[in-house]
Amino acid sequence: MELTTADFARAATTAYRQLDGFVATEKIRAGAISATARIRARRPGMCTVEFESYASPLVDLEEHLVNGAEYTPEELIGMSLVHDGRRTLLFDPSRSIAVLKPSRSLFEPLPGYQALGELGFLDDLPHDFLLRDAGEETVDGRAARLLGFKPKQPLRSHLLKTVAFPIRRAVVAFDKETKLPLRIRFHPSRNSVLWTLLRPDEAVTIEYTGMNTEAPDTDLFSVSTPPDARLFRERHIQEGRFADALPFFLSLDPLLERGYRLVDTGGTVAVDDEGGKGYCTIVFSGGDEPEAGRLLTLRAGNFLSPNMSRRKATLAENGDRVQVGPADGYLLDRAASWRQELSEQDDRELVEAFWTRNDVFWFLSGDGIDRTGLAELASALAAAEDDGAD
Repeated sequence: MELTTADFARAATTAYRQLDGFVATEKIRAGAISATARIRARRPGMCTVEFESYASPLVDLEEHLVNGAEYTPEELIGMSLVHDGRRTLLFDPSRSIAVLKPSRSLFEPLPGYQALGELGFLDDLPHDFLLRDAGEETVDGRAARLLGFKPKQPLRSHLLKTVAFPIRRAVVAFDKETKLPLRIRFHPSRNSVLWTLLRPDEAVTIEYTGMNTEAPDTDLFSVSTPPDARLFRERHIQEGRFADALPFFLSLDPLLERGYRLVDTGGTVAVDDEGGKGYCTIVFSGGDEPEAGRLLTLRAGNFLSPNMSRRKATLAENGDRVQVGPADGYLLDRAASWRQELSEQDDRELVEAFWTRNDVFWFLSGDGIDRTGLAELASALAAAEDDGAD
């Protein structure tokens, strides 16, 4: 006997709650965004990801304009990402380098959405969504039943927590046998970044193929370092503690004395304790002028992260050779390419300096700071570095 729409939804919720884990190939498509990955998932909240393909115009544009991508799509393909429910281990076998991050960092293709291995929306379908029968279909050779969803309430507030549903509507094709999704199509909320990247009323499609509902072994979600790999542990460091955290001299005084203040009262540090190598990223706002919207980003390290390597190549190839305090360096005006790609009317200042001193690589990026002002700040940092190294 065919289940009613409500009964089928309850059966899908039951199937999800009984699911300890799964292995599948996940394909994500949203306009020009696309990714294919081999996924392993297991309760509670564990997931491994191996990208087979990855395309994101947003990441490409960010990288082209300001070298802003932590990893490019080309770098992500071939890496293994392991999330144990708390931390994430990124391993690049081509360089035998691992980075341990303190949270889930799986480089989701959909901006603002956690989609990789994520089926948590099934936990209480009848309670959260208005449901309708959307027919039947064969998907990837499997008999499927389609249910249409709409959030009963886009936003629910419960005093100490708020639950938001970032979709307008969705249609999910469920495997009639397993009651698990074979395909998910949804229309994102109009206030989301993702909606602005799609054509009017264009849907996002997520497909799971070759799903094996036998839970993967827990050993597969270990964030232990692979043999012979160099491990960098990433963590947030509070202001005033960088000297103890980093294996090279760093003084922020030249920026702090000029009125700049740390965003989030600290910065991100990644250190290889055994090898004595590390790098950091620290963001500052303000300055001693009353203007709003001025930002500085300082990247420094006696080891080059992939992002720093790309910055070094861009500045050396396209920047102007300059003297940065006691060091030789480069200065690059990025504003011209920004205006060419995004808006000719945007008169923002985007300048970046790069220099090397005492085997440490330094990058100082300014948003809303002109060439002369950024050069002066970079020179002050380089002079302080020399004083500290002596």
